[in-house]
Amino acid sequence: MSNVRRRDRGSLVDARKVGLWIEGPADKRLTALADAADTTRSALTQWLIERADVDADGVPVGWLNDHPREEELPIDTR
Repeated sequence: MSNVRRRDRGSLVDARKVGLWIEGPADKRLTALADAADTTRSALTQWLIERADVDADGVPVGWLNDHPREEELPIDTR
């Protein structure tokens, strides 16, 4: 990152450090997107989270289509 516009010191409210594991291609894409937006990966990630569209159940739109759970077996609870 070069000449990235950083957040102002002390500008975060209730800041939390989050450790995540993501695959290499997603990491590279996050960096490229942040660089293109002239911001930090952290600021971009927060923006993406805040603006994610969700369905009536609070699930991100498109998640179930991209992550079907067909392998789960029905459980008889009788």
